[in-house]
Amino acid sequence: MSAEATPTPNTGADAQGRRLESWKEIAGYLGRDVTTVRRWEKREGLPVHRLHHSKLGSIYAYTKELDTWRNERAPAAASEAPEDRQTTDIVGRGDHTRRVAALPAPVLTLAAGARAESNRGPKGTHWPRRWLAVCAIAVIAVVSIAYLTTRSRAGSAPSKIKSVVVLPLENFTGDPSQDYFVDGITDALITELAQVQGLRVISRTSAMHYRGARKTLPEISRELNVDAVVEGTVARSGDEVKITAQLIRASTDTHLWAGSYARVQSDILRLQAEVAREVARQISDQLAPIENKAGARPPVNPEAYEAYLKGLFFWNKESPEGARTAIRYFQGAIEKDRNFAAAYSRLASCYVSLAFMSEMSSSEAYAAAKEAVEKAVALDDNLDHAHTALAGIAMSDWDWTRAETEYKRALQLNPNSVNAHVGYFYLFLILGKLEEAAREERAAVASDPLSPHTLSISLSSAYYGRQYDDGLIKARTAIELYPQVSVFHVFLSDFYTAQGKDQLSAEEILLAEESGGASRERLAALKAANEMAGPIGLRRKRIELNKKLAAKQFMNAYDIAIDSAAVGDGDQAIAWLERALRARDAKISLIGVEPIFDNIRSDPRFVGLLRQMGLNQIRQQRSPS
Repeated sequence: MSAEATPTPNTGADAQGRRLESWKEIAGYLGRDVTTVRRWEKREGLPVHRLHHSKLGSIYAYTKELDTWRNERAPAAASEAPEDRQTTDIVGRGDHTRRVAALPAPVLTLAAGARAESNRGPKGTHWPRRWLAVCAIAVIAVVSIAYLTTRSRAGSAPSKIKSVVVLPLENFTGDPSQDYFVDGITDALITELAQVQGLRVISRTSAMHYRGARKTLPEISRELNVDAVVEGTVARSGDEVKITAQLIRASTDTHLWAGSYARVQSDILRLQAEVAREVARQISDQLAPIENKAGARPPVNPEAYEAYLKGLFFWNKESPEGARTAIRYFQGAIEKDRNFAAAYSRLASCYVSLAFMSEMSSSEAYAAAKEAVEKAVALDDNLDHAHTALAGIAMSDWDWTRAETEYKRALQLNPNSVNAHVGYFYLFLILGKLEEAAREERAAVASDPLSPHTLSISLSSAYYGRQYDDGLIKARTAIELYPQVSVFHVFLSDFYTAQGKDQLSAEEILLAEESGGASRERLAALKAANEMAGPIGLRRKRIELNKKLAAKQFMNAYDIAIDSAAVGDGDQAIAWLERALRARDAKISLIGVEPIFDNIRSDPRFVGLLRQMGLNQIRQQRSPS
């Protein structure tokens, strides 16, 4: 049972009160859990002191300072009407699960906006005071009881939780090198919750923006447009992994539930699923529950799982180097556990990504991806990322029907899969189904508003939809958020080109080259060409440089075709497109909607390229009037 903490008698203490020597003692004194008091210290100025030496976790606090802090924030707490909520004890299931007491609801945070909202109160707030002037004490009592009962009933029906973000779990292992492990558990909880039908779950990429952020939960909820927040900790002791989690109504910072679960590491998959199911159950019994596959999941080799989480850590860097490193770890996980379906699936995703980034030949990358993902689905056909990889492979084969089937299956398994929504968006875009593409764009942005991927599809939607003014605004915003992401400079250059602003386009080309890692020599040559011959000279120089690299790199055929079309050389553009098609370049299927090819769209050779990909009907839909 939890109760509001009362100050401990200060027998024999100095003027600062009794000294509390750990987070556990501080949490016990305040009647809260460790995660909450650590959050209060980071976001609300809870007076905690630190010893300045190398020992981890050397903190202390004085009771009188805590009392003063608590009393200063008491008015905000008093102004908040309590929410009618469940605070039942959570008892974990399984041999290694422990019981922990549920936490009480905390007071509101001191965020100015949230406090102002709570202080407004209902319109009838002042009428009990007027009764004081004219009524007897007995009448006051009756009216007060009626008033409080009315308020209690009004507050007993809070709005349903339809969206949630899992903030990065805190590393309580005592070892910063275990961050990859904690991040992996965060990833897993997001993935498990994302499978709940009817619940919008913010993706990992956007959630990770709030690691260490000094923002209140109401602020975070407004920025991400979510109803609730899950936060917690991960600790390890020997072979045991312990996850604590708490569900908080974000707008008021009100605790709804907390639980703690522990299992041996070989049961980590079941542990993650168990925690996610309990969170989903606490959110609403009316939501479609997560299918209980945990019992069917065999124990995972701990060493294999360690390698898998390291692979996820590097995969999430979303870079060619990260993907290559991730491949090594996923392969290591498979060597440790030949039945680890998720490792095969993620391995396939890495190969598909390298092909799309033009960092590996499409034929080699998709062959390796196909081999890995087929093993994954043979072991477990319920992995959404496996079906997303299958869809990507089908698109490389220009099998549009199979691609759509696989994307539908991925989203059936995980309605919040951002990668599936992004891939489905591009499929619809390629097929000229712009309304359906817009639907997938909205779904991706809702789940991952801060991700470079979702920003990219918003730019793609504007560019391929010929909405250049809107695209310019979006591209500038994306560059403000991610100035070193070269594709955003590419899009801004494309928008300027489409509007005839060639010099501005050239400037963005140079910024794209620089942020994309071009060598000093290459940058110097391109800048010199721009100064001597302007934007046309810049593009011709880039064609020249890329032709020299064409035999060594996989990215240049399509890019050379783009630059050739931009300088008005339609014959060369088609010749390089034919070469890109033979190599099955991942970008070649976009030619049906690419504006820069509008001037050569009626050329029989261009029509033939579309026909080979089964896109000749799309050409008719997308041809300029």
